[in-house]
Amino acid sequence: MASQPGAPLLLRNRMSACARLRFHCGRHVLWDSRLQAGAKLEVPDPGYADIEIDACHLDPHTQVASTLSTRIDGGFARSWNELPLLVAKLLRTAGSSGFVVEQEAQPGAGAIGLLNLTAADVRFQFRFLRTPFACAVNVLQQAECSIGLSSIHLAVTVDGTTTAPLPLLPWSGSTLSIEPIGDDGEPHLRWLPSRP
Repeated sequence: MASQPGAPLLLRNRMSACARLRFHCGRHVLWDSRLQAGAKLEVPDPGYADIEIDACHLDPHTQVASTLSTRIDGGFARSWNELPLLVAKLLRTAGSSGFVVEQEAQPGAGAIGLLNLTAADVRFQFRFLRTPFACAVNVLQQAECSIGLSSIHLAVTVDGTTTAPLPLLPWSGSTLSIEPIGDDGEPHLRWLPSRP
């Protein structure tokens, strides 16, 4: 089936029991949900959602907590070469300090970079607007990591049996059916990818 960029993913539960859905990216859970037996669900494409990010920091010297917000417009599907590096740091001037988060270009990066230059851990909270997806990432002091949100997987649990995680690419306009397979009726994921 052909699809437009940003079209939702269609999920169908063809099992006779409720299915637990776990969307994740690496070790970061993005959304846990349930889908009743026989139900359908359209899931918005997080790749086209604007991303709001809160960076939370507790200054170890002053015990002042700060939360700053930033935004990535157009989400991670806008261009793999434009994803920013978010740099958390303390700026000290005239006896005072302030927590800041700056977006810097990182040409050719296929992930959002997170760099913590402070003396305390920073928690980055991601919200994909107009979707149910969110996650939080703790970055240790003086550390760096990256979040490759382009590789979202889905694992499904029905009656205690969990499927292997399935990569959801392409997302837009694809269909995924949760179907019984074999004599035991264990859940199986049937992937029908969309065509560009």
